[in-house]
Amino acid sequence: MASESQVRVHDIVKKYLEENGYEGLCGEECGCELADLFPCGGDWALECVPGYKVPCDPEKCPNGGGCAWHMSPQKSEK
Repeated sequence: MASESQVRVHDIVKKYLEENGYEGLCGEECGCELADLFPCGGDWALECVPGYKVPCDPEKCPNGGGCAWHMSPQKSEK
């Protein structure tokens, strides 16, 4: 466990994302918001890239649609 004087990788990543206008991270089949970074806790999180929330596209949704949003490396054209 990190002491209070040590900075965790989680904190470094979160600060970078916030300072550069990102809304979370996205992976091949997942995404997470700034408020809940790395909920998976697995090594595959090392493959994640900065992302933005985009509206769910039911035709491309791996869950069959109905999601409120997905995380994408590209901003949505709102």
